[in-house]
Amino acid sequence: IYVSHFLDHILAHCDRVTVMRDGRVVRTSPIAGETKKSLVDSMLGQEADILWPALPPPPETSVRPVAQLRNVSTNTGLSDISLVVRPGEIVGLIGLVGSGRTEVARAMFGADPITGGEYLIDGKPRQHRLTVRQAIAEGVALVPEDRRKQGLVLTQTTRPNVSLGTLKAISGMGILNHRIEVQRTREMIAHFGIVPGAVDGRVARYSGGNQQKVLLSKWAVAKPKLLILDEPSRGVDIGARRRIHDFIVDMASQGVGVLLLSSELEEVINLSHRCYLLSEGRIFAEEPAGQLTVESALHSVFLEQNSHRNRQEVAS
Repeated sequence: IYVSHFLDHILAHCDRVTVMRDGRVVRTSPIAGETKKSLVDSMLGQEADILWPALPPPPETSVRPVAQLRNVSTNTGLSDISLVVRPGEIVGLIGLVGSGRTEVARAMFGADPITGGEYLIDGKPRQHRLTVRQAIAEGVALVPEDRRKQGLVLTQTTRPNVSLGTLKAISGMGILNHRIEVQRTREMIAHFGIVPGAVDGRVARYSGGNQQKVLLSKWAVAKPKLLILDEPSRGVDIGARRRIHDFIVDMASQGVGVLLLSSELEEVINLSHRCYLLSEGRIFAEEPAGQLTVESALHSVFLEQNSHRNRQEVAS
């Protein structure tokens, strides 16, 4: 028995498929003749119009970047990293596990120190002793890959988790405005379809998809300049995944710069305007997402990884 949200794997390796929705079996059928769309339709209980949302037009290259790395290095393995994210642009970061994707996200969020190079936010250098608190104040938001350990306070309810990114904005003289906090939380519950829809529901008891929606809500109300997403749809169902994808595109449509990291290459390629390819802590290529396929991206990163190891062997 193989249980998975990865529909490509189901179609490639299974003989029969059983679709469940809301704790009930919807149908069981031979895999022959099934497609990703037919499975998604059954999982959602309605016909899926398209698998990927349409992206907003990319910004002109003359637009000042909301974030820029220039030859950045860290003590976590990054070396000579240069990238640009403009307002309203979704930029993908593609690399194998251990390539340095998460390390880039953490450095840009102030979680790991930058030891060399420049990090500019809205054209201003911010690399010197940048902290998470300072990064948030500058309008940088991070949805980390481990929502339970790094993104949410599981001992708390939906309301304080949604408010964490905007405590200063909804407080006066050190006192939290409870009315605004509740109002914003209710708006996010309705917007993302968080279940259960209780303002004071215990986040620890939520499904993975609903926990991720709470985490996204935190930054949606904060209105960041730069939104960094690390594995945003990991471990969520098809319905939650589509809401997350729509959220990413909606943020870009509002002028937010988005940096997208995911081990699902199809997700990165279909949701990005441009992609950087990363290996062994270095960016080795930049490509328009429309010119990439999963196969070509994998080929490039594997080839670069092997070339890097060969160079190391020659040098030693």
